[in-house]
Amino acid sequence: MRGLSTQETGAAEFGECMETARRIRRNDLESWTREWTRTADRVAAAAEHGWNCLIFEGPGQWGALKRNPGLVFRPDDEKPVGAAIDYLETRPDVDTDRLAIIGYSMGGYLAPRGALDPRIKACVPNSLVVDCGAAARAGMEGLVKSQKLMDFSFRVARKLLVPVQWGFQHSQWTLGIRTAQDWIDVYEPYTLVGLEGRYRNPMLFLFGEDDIRDAAAPSAEIVRGLLDFILSLDCPRSVRLFTAEEGASSHCQIGGLSYARATVFSWLDHVLLGGPEPTSADPRAGERFVEAFGRYGGRRRRPGPPRCSGSRPCTEQRRHPDPVEVVVSMTSGCRGTVAAVVNDPELLGEPAARADPGIARELAGQV
Repeated sequence: MRGLSTQETGAAEFGECMETARRIRRNDLESWTREWTRTADRVAAAAEHGWNCLIFEGPGQWGALKRNPGLVFRPDDEKPVGAAIDYLETRPDVDTDRLAIIGYSMGGYLAPRGALDPRIKACVPNSLVVDCGAAARAGMEGLVKSQKLMDFSFRVARKLLVPVQWGFQHSQWTLGIRTAQDWIDVYEPYTLVGLEGRYRNPMLFLFGEDDIRDAAAPSAEIVRGLLDFILSLDCPRSVRLFTAEEGASSHCQIGGLSYARATVFSWLDHVLLGGPEPTSADPRAGERFVEAFGRYGGRRRRPGPPRCSGSRPCTEQRRHPDPVEVVVSMTSGCRGTVAAVVNDPELLGEPAARADPGIARELAGQV
C-alpha cells in the first residue's frame, strides 16, 4: 500500500507494485527485502533524459475529430506527420536532425507510416501493427462470403456484445464507415506490407506479453506477420519485450510505464546522441522473446531456402544487415531534443494460445 500511495507522484507504478507483492512469500522477511530490491533496481535508471516532446492528434484521433468533424483516419499518416515536422522546423529551439516518432496502440501503425518522412531519424512503434484490418477480417471469416449473413450476424452481435457495439460506433466516428462490410473494406490500405524497403533509420519495437497474446486471438497469422515485417527491414532494429514479472505486460505497458519510458529514452540516447548502448540485464531476454512469439504464432511451413540465422549478411531471399537487438536494461545518458508522439487507444482482442516456436526461431540467432 505504501508503494501504491506514491503512484500519483510518479514514484511507483501500479503494475510493478502488484507484481512485486505477488512474488513475496508469506511470512518471509528476506523474500520481502529481495523482491522490493529487485523492483527498485529495475526502475532506478528511469531518470529524466531531457527529451522534449510534441504531442499531437492527427486525423481520426479524438481531439482532431472534435475540432474537425469528419477528419477521419487516413492510411498515409506520413502526410499529417510531415505537417507536424514542418511546424517543428519553424522553431529555433528544435534540433531537426534528431527527430523521433513514438506511436501507441494504433500508433503502432501510424508511427511507422509517419517515419516514411525522411526527417524522422528514429521510430518506436508500441506495439507494432502491420495490417490494421487483419483482426477484422479474421473475426468475420466465413461471413464475408454472404452479405446478408454478415449483416444479420453483425446486427445480432451488436445487440448482445457491448465491445462489438462500442467498436462499431467508434469506427463510424473515426473511420467514417456505415456498414459491417465497410469495417472490412476501409482497412485495406492500412498496411505496412510492401513498404519494408523504404526504412533506413533505426526502429525500436516494444511488445507486451499481453499484446502478443491478444494479437493472436483473431489469428496466429497476425503474430507471424509482425515477425515477417521486422525481419524484412533493412534498417537497425531493436526489440523490447515487457513481461508480467515486471508488471508491464499489458497493452502499451499500462501499469508499468516507467519501464517503457526508460527503455525508449535510453535507446534514443544511444541511436541519436551516441550514448551508451543499452545492455541486457536479463540473460533470458532472447529466450523470452522467442517463447512469447512461438507460443502465439503457431506453426507455419514456408517454401524456399533455409532461414537466415542473422549472424551474418544473408544471400538468400532476405538480408539481415544488422542483428535484431533485445533491449532490456536502461542507462542514463545525454540530453536530446524532440520526440513526436502519435497516441490512440485501440485494442485488439481476447486471449488465444498456440504452441511451437515457428518463425520466432528465425530471430533466435539475432537476439
